Amino acid sequence: MNESALPADATTSADGAVAAQVLSALRSALGDERLGPDDDFFAEGGDSVAAVHALQLIHQATGVQLPVAVFFTHPSAGLLAELVAGQNAA
Repeated sequence: MNESALPADATTSADGAVAAQVLSALRSALGDERLGPDDDFFAEGGDSVAAVHALQLIHQATGVQLPVAVFFTHPSAGLLAELVAGQNAA
């Protein structure tokens, strides 16, 4: 799946920008451009090293720093984006 496949409202809002940044980070960390926003990071081949890399990319893109443990409760780009957007709003 690519970013153009995201819902139109997701790409026009601030939260949509965060969602696109998080999805891009996870795709880059996994080396899989087909990763969708609801795909489980670990089921798609992610491991702890890739999770750390993804979190570094998310931090660079959004300024939000998250612990690796969030991947266990928020294993998809969509769930992580909600968390990041909430941190940005705080």
